[in-house]
Amino acid sequence: MKIGLDCFVFRFPGAGIVNYTWQFVRNMIREFPRHEYSLFVQDETFSDPAMASLKNNADFIAINIYQPTLISRLRKKLFLTRRNRGRFIDTFPSLKHNLKNYPENIDLYHGIDWFFYPPLKSQKNILTIFDLITELFPQFHKRQNIEKDLRKAKMARQYDQIITISQATSNDIAERWNIDIKKVHTVYPAVDERFENPPIPKQQLYKKLALPLHSHYFLAVSTIEPRKNFKRTLEGFALYLDRSGDKDARMVCP
Repeated sequence: MKIGLDCFVFRFPGAGIVNYTWQFVRNMIREFPRHEYSLFVQDETFSDPAMASLKNNADFIAINIYQPTLISRLRKKLFLTRRNRGRFIDTFPSLKHNLKNYPENIDLYHGIDWFFYPPLKSQKNILTIFDLITELFPQFHKRQNIEKDLRKAKMARQYDQIITISQATSNDIAERWNIDIKKVHTVYPAVDERFENPPIPKQQLYKKLALPLHSHYFLAVSTIEPRKNFKRTLEGFALYLDRSGDKDARMVCP
């Protein structure tokens, strides 16, 4: 089987969706080596040298997303004003055309983030949706990202199956998108294999932090930005302390 995977984010530092994509692609190739893989990227600029090592087991397909099209030239000439600058369609004028018209046959295409237009010659298509945060809280996001996700939402109807990483996102899709909910599946991210052998034993760590061995903790590893809703995490921790009377609980955060 020939499988195409959206790897556009390989060019960004390895957090969030980048790490998810890297781990997913690496493990797909490692666990199912009998398949043929095509990794769709903007170019071969990678944030981690390990990503380049996938060349040994997969083909990198560079998609030109900045190539001007006739429509983009007309838009630039007739409509591009200071107010319209930064629009997704004007920043990446050839993404849709060059991705959808990829000339080779693909048995399965998986859109993960930016390359959400399924190639016309792919037989089956899967799309991953992480959240609907730009739709739910647009005030915390740049115009370009909002428009990207709006276009992704429209394209979602063309996919055979949709994967979400939380039941909350599946519920949001059911409530807000006009889409067959039967093709939406919640698949939770796995624990990174680096945590299988922690560098320090639990007992030693608790002793170092002066914590009771069986104390509970809240873990928050997100960046401290309004869109991450860190305030609500703190409120939840305070509510837990108030209701439980647990004096040994700790909040672990950046």
